[in-house]
Amino acid sequence: MAVHPSAPDLLALRTRWTRLAGDGSAPSGTSVHLLASYTIDPLVPYTGVHLHDAGVPVRLSVGPYHQILQQCLDDSSETGRLRPDVLVVAPRPEDFAGGDARDLVEIADAALAAAQRWRSCLVFVLPAVPEQRPFGIGDEGRRTGTAASAAALREHLRVLLADRPNVLLADAERAVRAVGAGVAHRPVMYRLARVPYAEAVFDHLGRQLVGLLRLRLGRTRRAVVLDVTGLDADGLAELREPLELLRRRGHRLAIRAADRSPHTGAVLAGTLPELLADSRVELVADGRPLAEQLASVAARLQVPSESTILLTAAAAPLDAGPAEIVRLIGEPADWTAHVVAAGVLDALPVPEEPGAAPHGVPPEGDAPTYAAGGQVSLADFIEGLGVQVTFDEVDRALDDRTSELVARAHDFTLGENRTPHASGPGFSVAARVTDRLGDYGTSAVAAVHYADAVAEVDVFSVSCPAMGRGVEERVLWEIVARADADGCHTVLVEYEETGRNQVAADFLSAAAERTWKAPSGREVRMKTVRKESDR
Repeated sequence: MAVHPSAPDLLALRTRWTRLAGDGSAPSGTSVHLLASYTIDPLVPYTGVHLHDAGVPVRLSVGPYHQILQQCLDDSSETGRLRPDVLVVAPRPEDFAGGDARDLVEIADAALAAAQRWRSCLVFVLPAVPEQRPFGIGDEGRRTGTAASAAALREHLRVLLADRPNVLLADAERAVRAVGAGVAHRPVMYRLARVPYAEAVFDHLGRQLVGLLRLRLGRTRRAVVLDVTGLDADGLAELREPLELLRRRGHRLAIRAADRSPHTGAVLAGTLPELLADSRVELVADGRPLAEQLASVAARLQVPSESTILLTAAAAPLDAGPAEIVRLIGEPADWTAHVVAAGVLDALPVPEEPGAAPHGVPPEGDAPTYAAGGQVSLADFIEGLGVQVTFDEVDRALDDRTSELVARAHDFTLGENRTPHASGPGFSVAARVTDRLGDYGTSAVAAVHYADAVAEVDVFSVSCPAMGRGVEERVLWEIVARADADGCHTVLVEYEETGRNQVAADFLSAAAERTWKAPSGREVRMKTVRKESDR
């Protein structure tokens, strides 16, 4: 059985990542960009540390929250401009109103098309089965229940994406099961910060990504060495199946012992005869230190020492040199699980015959299927959302609710620490946003003051979930209409670039080049000014 990190272990990993990320060295290597319908930032420390330990240099970045479709459909988006080497996409049905499976199929289609345009490797995270069961124990007996619908959706996504070049699949359900559904989900954290899972789930999912990236980048273990010192026939018998699988795949294998004991030879002959009979399997049994033996094996197998992995049941500390050690602890019956959890059997999927069905599953059944909507454009997507934006006047100085939105809106903002003019002519409004995917509540805030017939915009912030839905445009039209009604002929927007608000900067630059005709029929001039940061 796999041993999961404890809370202190997970904290130590996050602390290590803080040190690694802040050591002042510029990140290099493969660019890996994460897009999710929930807050996926907790995945970064675990993925980063495990990749560092695996010797895989990467640059990790996180895209705007709940913006998968917009980012994938628009080549000028943050993700489109980045064109990452690896694009990780992780949607959950619970993050969409009604959990409509068609939304996830649309996302998979768009992500696949984007990865092809950008020549990125797509890693799609199959969603976990939702924890909610509206019918309780009766859900299992409903063909349209949560469990059945989730299973059908997951397999539809697998069929859509599997066996495609440059596409890999990870599985959030596997991470949830490994941790335990009872502790994997965090409803309170989801309500507060849209973080749906416990830290241990993100750690497990990070290990999946690391395993896939190691395979993708060729940083796999190239030789497996079995330490038979002290093993009896029962222990060796438990390892026969995974070792035979590796041998049939053509992996480089070796058997190591501390000495040439007749008893050890007899046990090997009785339990692992296929390995002993294979001339490609190296044997080393002498009195040299372990590190020297492993270096010798690596040289004979023509692999780097650091890509060698040692399977051993030894409890005492071992000096294996640069080789990796996988400890076979506990009962021998658990050892195969240790080998699997350590990634020893990991292999990239091999394309199967078209239409091949999983073992035990008929090619066609009566399970629900979901048709993708085809390759929609960004404009088609926004039009199909049926976005509704309503405006309410709020306190000129902003209240706690709107101030919090401004503080948390990093991707669409005019800059940090923006404060409105609390007195004099002007207005402050909050925008409530809904569409077919859900009710986003207060999602945008604007604060404007008037000076010499000019409407100067102090605050213009849009939350991540509402971005890319045309909300920014509607807020700006509201500013234009109110400014015109109050006799202003110009709207002035001053902004500074923060390193994260490029979307806002691009939107404002484009807005300044357009003609804005107010409801009165009068044209209102739009002027935007980029200020130098005070930092």
